[in-house]
Amino acid sequence: MEGEMDAATSKKMDMVALKNLSKKLGVTINDVVMSSASLALREYFKIKKDPLGQAKDAHVNVFIPANIRFEAYKTYKDIKLENKWAALPISLPLIDSMQQSSVVRQATSKIKNSLNFVYGSYALTFWSAILLTRQLPAFFLDQVTRKFTIAISNTPGPLKQYRYKN
Repeated sequence: MEGEMDAATSKKMDMVALKNLSKKLGVTINDVVMSSASLALREYFKIKKDPLGQAKDAHVNVFIPANIRFEAYKTYKDIKLENKWAALPISLPLIDSMQQSSVVRQATSKIKNSLNFVYGSYALTFWSAILLTRQLPAFFLDQVTRKFTIAISNTPGPLKQYRYKN
């Protein structure tokens, strides 16, 4: 990876309030998080006087992570830190208020209803990294990612505390 990268995180969220808001809006918790990101991006573009800040029906191309699980963890003790995910493309509509969360839900539901794409994307990435020379996957990744504005993770973080050896 090259170039400049900005990263940010939010403060710890009140999950009860988040769940209540999702029920009130009729969307999932992930849709509330993505709607919040959409709203924040819209405001950012307005502040920067970018045309996307004012454009009707504006969208940005976004990568979001999809966690890959081949089976559920049986107990809390069985949970392990894994790095199995696929970067999924989404055309995220820029909304003007949280009341428009249903528009974001329509965009995210396309991915949620395409498990073959999610697992296929993971398999393609996994096997190409093993079987192909590093230059080919790097070239492909570079070409694909140029069309995207941002990568967003709505992942809450690890369920267990990190433990470092040494």
